[in-house]
Amino acid sequence: MLQEVHCSQETIDIWTCEWGYNAVFSCCSSNKAGAGVLFNNNFNCQIHKVFSDPNGRFLICDVVADSKRPTVANIYAPNEDDPNFFQVFFHYSSNFNCEEIIIDEDFNFLLEVEKDKRGGPARTHKNALKVIQEFSENPGLTGIWRLFNPEARRYTWRQNQPVIHCRLDFFLVSESSLCNVTHADILPGFKTDHSMITLNVALHSSPEAKVFGS
Repeated sequence: MLQEVHCSQETIDIWTCEWGYNAVFSCCSSNKAGAGVLFNNNFNCQIHKVFSDPNGRFLICDVVADSKRPTVANIYAPNEDDPNFFQVFFHYSSNFNCEEIIIDEDFNFLLEVEKDKRGGPARTHKNALKVIQEFSENPGLTGIWRLFNPEARRYTWRQNQPVIHCRLDFFLVSESSLCNVTHADILPGFKTDHSMITLNVALHSSPEAKVFGS
């Protein structure tokens, strides 16, 4: 799952061809926003249903794999306290299966200020966070990396002047999927100020599905 890919309708066919397998995109313009989900060719799945935000900020997919139908969502949130954005996202997600859901996000805000930030003012987008918390109570969404690492302090975004480190990127996973998650990690990124986050999900009779977000 990729965020801020700067894709346009003119480039997605070329990029999908270069990738060589299934891919879905949410496009805005060649110099703004954009999100994508790339499926590996060794992952046997069918894309059952897709919603692509016309502003290039999120994608929602129902995927059929190994007789299961998880809902996968990829979000590139605006860098402002915009609760309406998340209300719109959750409105559209209500039209999907969502019995098992995995959301990968560049939230552009913090879930836990004390643990997820080093340097800079100790604040986050409170109104947007409230929407996330309220919605998460219903399907039981959990920040999976923090569940595995309750006291760890690691970050996914950084700047040097002034020095600020934040954990802005994370997976939210429904309670129904928690027993299938085997590993979550934060890895170095390449030519970006964000780290890559990974999630391993075991399917019943198939090899482990690995989900990467950046």
